[in-house]
Amino acid sequence: PSNPFSGPAGAKATSSFLVINHGVVGNPNKLRATLAHELFHAFENAYNHTGFFSATGAKWIMEASATWAEWKFANAVPTSRAGPVFRQFQGAKISLQDDAYANGYVSFGWPLFLDQEHPGSVRVLWEQIEGASGNRIMDAIDSVLPFEENFRVFAMRAWNKDLGIGAPVTPLLDAPPVSAGGG
Repeated sequence: PSNPFSGPAGAKATSSFLVINHGVVGNPNKLRATLAHELFHAFENAYNHTGFFSATGAKWIMEASATWAEWKFANAVPTSRAGPVFRQFQGAKISLQDDAYANGYVSFGWPLFLDQEHPGSVRVLWEQIEGASGNRIMDAIDSVLPFEENFRVFAMRAWNKDLGIGAPVTPLLDAPPVSAGGG
């Protein structure tokens, strides 16, 4: 992608292209999910093309948001990957915000939680990230829905297991419970 530039009436624009593996084209569900995911990365570039280069502990939000886009716009994550993704998240020994390889994909529950708490808040999150760099990216993410005040409810929903005594919080994240086979 090239550096973003302002478009008409304040619209964001960036020069991007998507390269999609030929093997994905023959599978309509996988193609839809891949298009939603990769197109969301193009949108992210329009909001913040270079700020993540100097960020530590914030790059996870790029893959988390793009994976959320698969769920939101392609309805692909709950039917094809939510169970395994939640199992990986539940068993992770690293922070939600760790930039370790693939952790961002597993951490898509945070944008999912944002969207359930306040529809449209993922867009607001990226508006807050616009132009931020370094630690200011995490501050921007936190400004949309503060971790300290909301992580407890998020964690209970992300646990997403039927306890047999009623739900610990309502509603559970919109994905099949892991205890039900979840995938």
